[in-house]
Amino acid sequence: MISFTKEWQRILPIVNEFAVGTAKHSICTLFLLCIISTSTPKHTPHLQHITMKIMVAVKRVVDYAVKIRVKPDKTGVVTQNVKMSMNPFCEIALEEALRIRESGLASEVVAVSIGPSQCVDTLRTGLAMGANRGIHVESTASLFPLSVAKIFRKLVEIEKPDLLILGKQAIDDDCNQTGQMVAGLLNWPQGTFASEVVLDKEKRVATVDREVDDGIETVCLNLPAVITTDLRLNQPRYATLPNIMKAKSKPIQKFTPEELNVEIISDLEIVEVTEPPKRKAGVIVSSVDELIQKLKNEANADDLDTTCDWVYNYLCLGNLLGHQVFMQISFGFTAVLSAVNGFLCQVFRIVKQICYRQKGACAFGNSLTFTIHIGANLFYFASEIEHVNGDGDRVDFELKQANSNTWPPMQRSWGSRWALN
Repeated sequence: MISFTKEWQRILPIVNEFAVGTAKHSICTLFLLCIISTSTPKHTPHLQHITMKIMVAVKRVVDYAVKIRVKPDKTGVVTQNVKMSMNPFCEIALEEALRIRESGLASEVVAVSIGPSQCVDTLRTGLAMGANRGIHVESTASLFPLSVAKIFRKLVEIEKPDLLILGKQAIDDDCNQTGQMVAGLLNWPQGTFASEVVLDKEKRVATVDREVDDGIETVCLNLPAVITTDLRLNQPRYATLPNIMKAKSKPIQKFTPEELNVEIISDLEIVEVTEPPKRKAGVIVSSVDELIQKLKNEANADDLDTTCDWVYNYLCLGNLLGHQVFMQISFGFTAVLSAVNGFLCQVFRIVKQICYRQKGACAFGNSLTFTIHIGANLFYFASEIEHVNGDGDRVDFELKQANSNTWPPMQRSWGSRWALN
């Protein structure tokens, strides 16, 4: 027992020294592994190349559900104690930017608002929807589109975004000018009224579908570019309560127009703001005679134009046929009407369309005869065009109804109801 104790006392310092050395070695090894693990980036090749930044304009406006009231002095609309919200078109622009970021094509979405201090609330809403950070350019002056465009130009020079997205218009002034002006000041390509946006990051190209009068127009824009959004582009998301709480800690950078070296000067001045006149309720008439009397007495159509000189002047002076022509136009009416009631405007568009389509065959001395039939609550149209070409051959054109058994109501669009045979 005594010899074992002495032997253990002799070996114990060696064991302790070995243990301490092993522990030190283990700690050093662990420390080195920690350094290597923190210095070596994770294998995320998709995220390494994301550098695209998107800037979005958000405007504070009177909520769309609020009934607008004009100030007594007619200098503007009442905004005190009125619910304010983000412009609906700006919500669509922000939603599109967030979807682009979520698809992996962008790394940051910056929301920008220009206006009084209350615009911070609008920015917080944008941050709650998902924007990374906000920029507030505080100004109490009335800003017209050109001044706003100049401010955005300065912000673009500072932030250097790859894409600037705005709503096509604001519901308070309906100017529909800011996006186009910013693109002009920056000399960037623009895609307005976007109903669909597709980004190709490798080629740095944005493909934008635009809804125009003739259908869908597709334009390709080299980035950086400006895009304005239409209503059909997307459905904006709602800000959830957790995201609303997180938005309070997201940064908002503040500027003033003076700090951006932008002088707020405008050649425009709002002279007077008035409410639109109240529309009268529509009435149903039982006969053509009653319709004529209402047009004369209530629509101030006493000077009814039965010769349709306005059609002749538009066709000739407007040079719609490609060259100046002399046309004999005669109209037969079973009921006397004029352009002021809106019915002849439908007919006039059809006449213009027919003449434009036949501009290659039109010659001097053409005779066009149109007959208008007015029925109670219905609007019927029948036409026959008689054309004599230079060789003396007669060409007859007849405008037929798509469905002869069903008369179209007068509110129906005529462009798709008639075909030229």
